[in-house]
Amino acid sequence: MDKLVTLWEGSGLYNLELGQATMILVGLLLLYLAIYKSLSRCC
Repeated sequence: MDKLVTLWEGSGLYNLELGQATMILVGLLLLYLAIYKSLSRCC
């Protein structure tokens, strides 16, 4: 269990702040919309 705690504390997610999480979510949403729009034009 100590190794998991060490991994969690060493990762970037442990230090994530609200603004950073918001920007990641916005980026993922824009990426999803770009892929969806690209696939809907295809067929």
